Amino acid sequence: MRPATTSGGDERRRVAAVQQPWYGLGRPEKARDLYERALRIKEREYGPDHVEVAGALNNLGRAWSELGRPEKARDLYERALRIFYAHYPKGHPHRDLVV
Repeated sequence: MRPATTSGGDERRRVAAVQQPWYGLGRPEKARDLYERALRIKEREYGPDHVEVAGALNNLGRAWSELGRPEKARDLYERALRIFYAHYPKGHPHRDLVV
């Protein structure tokens, strides 16, 4: 039986553990759903402009791209880039993480 409440970290780890395998199974729509959930968790835990949120935005953008929705992906990638650029100096490798 699942506990009534869980810490955000526990939920985040459970979601992260099942995101990638859905791509391998040819189910990017399922991965997208999990990436959306992960984004909500990270925004709640870290705030909207944290680098953890930027990583989640990038992952979700990749899922939308795989689903043939480049316009949705672009918006997410652009938001992720704004966050990375705000947190890392020019030349830092994390500024190039966005797909």
